[in-house]
Amino acid sequence: MDINAILQYISYAVYAAVIFSFPLRRRRMVRLCGRCLLAFAGIPVRVQYVVLCLAVLLIVLPGFRDFGLFVNCVLYLCAIVGAEVIVRDTLLRRMAGIYEHALIVDGRYLPFDDIRSLPELAYKNEDAEEDELYARALKIVSEKSGVIYVGFADRAQKKQAVELLLKLLPRLAP
Repeated sequence: MDINAILQYISYAVYAAVIFSFPLRRRRMVRLCGRCLLAFAGIPVRVQYVVLCLAVLLIVLPGFRDFGLFVNCVLYLCAIVGAEVIVRDTLLRRMAGIYEHALIVDGRYLPFDDIRSLPELAYKNEDAEEDELYARALKIVSEKSGVIYVGFADRAQKKQAVELLLKLLPRLAP
């Protein structure tokens, strides 16, 4: 058995471990976040299934044609990283909402300890006309990620989220 075959089998095993770790990751996230206080409607994303199938093809492809050890390793790693990204994104999108200890929105996990401020609330004028895209986005300053923007399905969902965040974290009030 050559090194390429061994790496291919290891890649299959790691890929399967990433896929089958989904329920364990979900339980861990539920434990970290606490009880759901406000659930957001998740956006169904079908592209995740396509990416998972293509990732498997990246592992299968070197079995038909040898690209050399380096290129084969790159293909295996791309498949595993792609599966990891899709599993993480799917988990966060399905769990979107405000929890006792965290905010999960737009494919991001933000623990309340990490959120420093909501700067737009200090100068926000509710009567002003604004683009719909900006009306659904919320600017958050976090300690680890810096300034980030997260999007909501509509204005009402954003308003509910901001009200609940200010209730849970009074230090964020302007």
